[in-house]
Amino acid sequence: MDSLTPNLKLLAHMKDLGLYTKHQFLQNETIHHNMFATNKIIYVADGTLKAYSIDEDGSYTILFLLNKGQTFIEDETSIKAFYNYNLESISSETTVYIFDITDTHKILNQKQGFRQDFYHLWIEKYNLLDKRIRIIHQKSIQTRLIQVLLEFQEVYGYICPETEDTIINSPLNQEELAGYLRSSRVSVNNTIQALKYKLLLDYDKKRIVLKKNSFNSYICHNYSICS
Repeated sequence: MDSLTPNLKLLAHMKDLGLYTKHQFLQNETIHHNMFATNKIIYVADGTLKAYSIDEDGSYTILFLLNKGQTFIEDETSIKAFYNYNLESISSETTVYIFDITDTHKILNQKQGFRQDFYHLWIEKYNLLDKRIRIIHQKSIQTRLIQVLLEFQEVYGYICPETEDTIINSPLNQEELAGYLRSSRVSVNNTIQALKYKLLLDYDKKRIVLKKNSFNSYICHNYSICS
């Protein structure tokens, strides 16, 4: 665990002491909120989780994604922001370690050197939430979609050696993508079709192909994002 990032040395130490619970989940298995609710640190050892909520009107919203090596601190601010959200494994198998913040504070009192690690775990949480807020507050669905494609490109993408296009194995289908963008499936589909018409990408279920020359030129010209 501590080989991934210095910030995880605290969690690796707690793991060595047995101060954690380990959980494994199969694809589409839901981790109900009461399992990890309040004052817990969630660490994804393997796989990918999506955090989702269902509003009173039945609308389905994906709040954020957690990938292998990421952490998320679940506390009162999370409850106020998201209210009883659940996590769901979207990998064939996902392994999660859960640490209690009460135990964490005891370790911090004993070993002052871990305080910086704990601080960076909070920073990781707020960076994740800040990034999500910036995306969903964009008025244009196309802008939101472009930003999410760039996010997915970094995490789930690879370069095709033959074409040099970017292939993204998306963790979300189109309906889920609409929930992630806080939009309707129809609007997202129309936006995708418009980008396909401009020859910027191909989109087939969860496989997204970003065309090397046209996509890069388009986002450079329209969004000042140049690779």
